Amino acid sequence: MLEKLIARSLGPIIDEPVGDDVHAFVARWGKLGQDLVHTLQSRNGFYSRESALLVRPFSASRAGDLPRGLVAWNEPRRWESYPGAEAFLFFAEDVFGHPFGLSAEGIVSLDLETGDVEVMADTFEDWAKLLDEESNLWTGWTLAHDWQEKNGAIRVGHRLAPRRPFVLGGDYAISNLVLVEEEEGILARARLADQIRRNPVGTEVTYELRPA
Repeated sequence: MLEKLIARSLGPIIDEPVGDDVHAFVARWGKLGQDLVHTLQSRNGFYSRESALLVRPFSASRAGDLPRGLVAWNEPRRWESYPGAEAFLFFAEDVFGHPFGLSAEGIVSLDLETGDVEVMADTFEDWAKLLDEESNLWTGWTLAHDWQEKNGAIRVGHRLAPRRPFVLGGDYAISNLVLVEEEEGILARARLADQIRRNPVGTEVTYELRPA
């Protein structure tokens, strides 16, 4: 199923093959790390499901290029609002920017708005199978398609984010979605997740999003 996912994808994002330094970068994740290396050796970053799924390249060609590569994307400062995130290696995300990561328990999904973590699969094969069988749930494929039909293609280095957060009652509808640069999408919801984590239920929170 993983080979099928790769074969149906658009890429590679980076034409250059991954270097040997990728092995040291993923070594702590064992077999999952090896499978990630295999995936990146097949295609060094790619989009799938009409850009609903992004698998990041190992590194960008130049500093500042979009989408950011795994090395830059996993800088600790980016995930400071998510306790325990330092134990993960985020390598992909759905159309809303919610990341998929390697962990000691398997492949996990992180909800950017709440910080909740869910173990999805034990292996890359099982992860790819979930994406194939439950694509709307795990990638947002239909919403990605409908939004692009109305607004045009999702630009490289950008994801969709809700005007009103889903956790605060925002609708899963194209009218509630805007295009944001990937860094902005993370920061806006990290601030929200931090407020939700630190304050009692019912506390007023703020959410500020800068569309692209």
